[in-house]
Amino acid sequence: FSQLLGMAYDSLGEQLRPYNTSEAERAYKKALEVEQDLVTKFPDELDHSHELARVYDNYGILLSRSDRPDEAEQRYGQAAALFESLRSKRDNPLDTSRLVETKNNLAILLKNRGRAEEAVSVYREQIDLIQESLKEQPNKRSYRQSLATIYDNLGNLELGQRDYQSALASNTQALMLFEGLASPIPKLRNQIANTRNARGRILYQLGRRQEAAEAYESSLQDFADLEKDSEEFRREPQLNERYGNTFANFAVLRAREGSLDEAVTLLSRAIEYFRRAADAAPADSSYDRKLADVYAFLAD
Repeated sequence: FSQLLGMAYDSLGEQLRPYNTSEAERAYKKALEVEQDLVTKFPDELDHSHELARVYDNYGILLSRSDRPDEAEQRYGQAAALFESLRSKRDNPLDTSRLVETKNNLAILLKNRGRAEEAVSVYREQIDLIQESLKEQPNKRSYRQSLATIYDNLGNLELGQRDYQSALASNTQALMLFEGLASPIPKLRNQIANTRNARGRILYQLGRRQEAAEAYESSLQDFADLEKDSEEFRREPQLNERYGNTFANFAVLRAREGSLDEAVTLLSRAIEYFRRAADAAPADSSYDRKLADVYAFLAD
């Protein structure tokens, strides 16, 4: 009964997390009390430690989104330590999968706190963990998709750090893995298109403008195909923002080359999709700011 109670509190915290922070935190604290008691009473029943680690990780997500980064980092550390301990005591792939998720949450937190080098290190640790798992199950699709996503995140981080050669290497790995996944679902097709957009940005910074243009064109075609095939496209802010970003990045390249008419046309398309994103998410001012930035660039 206690185990079910702990899991119920954890589940309640997840359900409340998007809209009631205080009640979600109360639920996670109750879950921690129950799970810690179970671990103390039954130390050899390792599933209790696994559930305790999950609660720490979920609680960390709440704290991170509540602008309490120090506490979030502490919770992620507690979760990771438990998952690491479990991996040394038993052979359960779920422990590794959860550890990868926790480290991903930690890497995002570190990146947002301006600790890029530490975030890169954590992404590298994730890559090692998944590659280790792939040795056991080389054809497991979820592992390959996770690895592709991590390489993509790492490449974007390296791009932000202006480590363009490393960014290109990570982006190449991500794109290769994404494209190797047969019959990608819409979410994955979105990711592939966005990864090609990032590739264009990297190649542009490396001075390889023709290759950058080809990457942008491929990304735009991917988004166009996705829009045609998905009835939900217009109502998805992230999809429209990413499509607009690709048009805007391509416009910058064409403007730098002196092709101003084409740049204006591309910026007009970027405005169209940024406006869609803003309309689909009226409460999110970030889309409105993106739209304002494009208007300012167009005016220049």
